[in-house]
Parts: sequence; C-alpha cells; structure tokens
Amino acid sequence: MDSKKLFGERLKGARANLGLSLRDLASEIGVTAQTLSNYERGEIMPKSPVLIELARALKVKVEYFFRQTALPALTALEFRKKNALNVKEQNTIMATIREWLERYQQVEALFPLTNKTAISQKDIVEIFEEAEVETEAIKLREKWKLGLAPIESMVALLEENGIRVYLIKAANSFDACTFWVGDRPGIVANEDLPGDRLRFNLAHELGHLVLKTPEDGNKRQREKPAMRFAGAFLVPEVVVKKELGEVRSRLNLEELHLLKHKYGLSMSAWVYRAKDLGIISPALTQKFYTILRQRNWSVIEPGTPYPQELKPSRLKQLVLRAYAESIISETKAAELLGQSLITFHEERLNQNA
Repeated sequence: MDSKKLFGERLKGARANLGLSLRDLASEIGVTAQTLSNYERGEIMPKSPVLIELARALKVKVEYFFRQTALPALTALEFRKKNALNVKEQNTIMATIREWLERYQQVEALFPLTNKTAISQKDIVEIFEEAEVETEAIKLREKWKLGLAPIESMVALLEENGIRVYLIKAANSFDACTFWVGDRPGIVANEDLPGDRLRFNLAHELGHLVLKTPEDGNKRQREKPAMRFAGAFLVPEVVVKKELGEVRSRLNLEELHLLKHKYGLSMSAWVYRAKDLGIISPALTQKFYTILRQRNWSVIEPGTPYPQELKPSRLKQLVLRAYAESIISETKAAELLGQSLITFHEERLNQNA
C-alpha cells in the first residue's frame, strides 16, 4: 500500500479509536477539517510539527503512523448490542479492536507454532431446530475435554483453544461481538458486567462462532440458538436435571443462588434452562421473571455477586516471553501491550518486589 494511503488509514483508525470527528480533531491540533480529510484520504502528508500534534491528540506514538502493515481486516463482524448503540460508538469499538489486533498479530508472528485454533469457519454447523443446539454444545465440550465439571473461566478456556479474547470498557449499550481474521476467530466483550453475565455473553458469542442459524427470522429468533447454546455449554442438560430433577412445581431463590455460584450461570439463566428442558412450566418461568423485574433484580441479582472473570492473558504472556528471550526491547514490549514505558517498568518492579 502507498505510504500516504497507509498513513491516512492509520490516522483515521486512531481518530475513530477515540470517537473524535474530523472537526473535533482539527480544533484540537489547529488545522482545518478539510486538511485532516486530505491526510486521511492519502492525498498529502503532514509536516513534522503537525505530525507531533496528531500523535499527542490521538494518544499514540509518532511511529504508529508509519508501521508498514495495514490494519487487520475483520470479516463476519457481528455486534450483539442494545438498540442504543449508535454508528459512532460502533466505529469506535471497531477501531479499538483493529488496533488491539494489530499488536496481537505482531507478537503472534514471533511464535507461529502457538497460533492454532480449535475451531474454524469450515466447522460451523447449520442449525434448524433448537434441540440440535444442545447436541452441538455437548460435542464441543467433549472436543475440548471438559467433561461435565463447571467451567472455571470462560476467558481462559477460549484463549486455550486459540480464540482471541478482548475485554473492553464500552458504552452500556454494547454487550459483545465476534469476528474472524482469516480463519482465526475472536470475541470482544464489555468487561463492565457481573462475572456471571460476562461468562454467559462469552459463551453466547462462542455459539455465534460455531453455529449458523437461518437468516430469514427476526433478530430475536436468530439470537435464540446462541442463547440456548450458552446455557447448554455452561451447564449441560444432564447436569441441570441432576441438580434440579426432572420436573419441578417451584424453585427456591436460595437454591438458585447456590447453583449460580457452583456453575457460574446466573439465577435467571438457570430458570430459563429449566424452562427450555421442560423442568418447569412457562407460567412458572414468567412468574419468576416478574418477581425479578418488580424487585429490580434483572441486572444485579440478590445475594453475593459471582466473582469477576479472569482477564485475558495470552497477549501479555507472549509479549513477556518475547521480552524475556530478548527478541524485543522493553520499548517494543510496552508498545505491544498498549502501555507507556513507565507503566511497563512499574509493573515489572511491583512483580519483583
């Protein structure tokens, strides 16, 4: 790619990453919006003083604009969001993902033998009946040798199986999204959620990566298989029936709270699993959800919260490995971690204290 075009693409990505309009950035650095537009289209290059101001305003190093690789192309990018997530917010999230992926791919290139994934696009299964979802969830658990035990960490499990995971701070209207880069899958999720809800979102996104649903239904119909997959993957049918029995006429909140902490599945999701598997009636399900709404428990459930999910660690582990083996400098290590050199030093000092 032409160096001016590459610079323009990187400038546009950095601007989108901060959610800035052309006018916002132009005002910040003292040039016109038209001049910025010309930079982004690759028609002209800025002089050194403007370049330094761009780096300052966009919170990147000057070298960022001159990396000789194009930003990663995302395919099959699917957002799971509430209706309030606007186009500007989506673009900001996409830019954040691409910047993170670029750093990730740089360090992965140093250790090519580690870049294997347990799922690929050729393995995607088309689903026509909801009952098939239970079978596919069990198949994947068996493939990953999980047995029937509770999953300790969804983040760790996904990373162990070659799925890139990124947790970000984003608008409350954003839940998560999935994407592919070549044949490598990725999941990005909003980290500002209770631990059990984040686990469910990650399992839900895994469902979207491994299942193909008919495209002729509405959004809710297309989401239902992934929702059911999440529940079935976290707590398989045989486990649900072992814990709750075959048929129940009522459920106890304290019982559900204990199960939530044992399996990392929310109380409301346990109720939905019981309904899906015919253990409780739709009427009892509706009664439970009415109680949740009336008591304002729909988002934050009663009792002790489920612990937060682990942070993704694979990118950091690869960077520290490359640094320890003197493959990269400490400056490059900090850059790949998206940190300042001072922060990188402080973390090393704290760990060695």
